[in-house]
Amino acid sequence: MADLTDLAPLDPSLWDDGVRSVIADMQGRPLNIHRQIAHHPELLKAWWSFRNHCVHDCSLSARHRELVVLRTAHHVQSE
Repeated sequence: MADLTDLAPLDPSLWDDGVRSVIADMQGRPLNIHRQIAHHPELLKAWWSFRNHCVHDCSLSARHRELVVLRTAHHVQSE
């Protein structure tokens, strides 16, 4: 069984230099999801690009983006 401390969100002071821009983008306060993914810097870099596209550069309206999120959550049976 994995040690649960291995699953703890990574403190931003321990982040790889290649993903420190996420900390700046989040005004010094990354969310726990960012801190969790930071254990895998290459994944965080790829995910951050995707996230920024969805949040800032997407052609969908805010309403349609939220509908996509809700539909996806329903599809995967997320609470």
